[in-house]
Amino acid sequence: MNSARHADKERRVREAIILYEELLTSGGAELQDFLNLIVLYFNCMSLGYAWALKVGVDIEAIASTRALELISLAERAYGPGDELTYWKSMIPFHGWSEPVPEWTLRGDSEVPYIYLAQENPSEANIQHIKSLEAIVSGLEDSERKRYLAGKVEVILERAGKV
Repeated sequence: MNSARHADKERRVREAIILYEELLTSGGAELQDFLNLIVLYFNCMSLGYAWALKVGVDIEAIASTRALELISLAERAYGPGDELTYWKSMIPFHGWSEPVPEWTLRGDSEVPYIYLAQENPSEANIQHIKSLEAIVSGLEDSERKRYLAGKVEVILERAGKV
């Protein structure tokens, strides 16, 4: 486990962000590192989160812009993917209340079903959430895993599937 992931696992958010950024600069980042960093910045868009975890207003102030930049970098490095599409839509949705555009999903991630199942808790969408639950359980501990697990739990509870 690299030092950025270790800091992320231990919820040392500011340190994890700095270490992930250094990893990206060195060229040693994997897609998982990009996704983990995107989620850290996404969470830092919330002033309460940033304050509670002592991230600092400097990071909170650039969180949305940097997360969107990272999505573009990840797409250039690894190609487009459904999870990147999800984050590309959720940042403006949560940050500026922009509508979520229609997606053409590739089928390479269940993450977009977090939004889709909240909007339409059909049996098919809930099945995707159950698949995501199994995937998330196998992820390394990180803010991304905690975010995804929390969303899955709420959706399944609301659907009466817990």
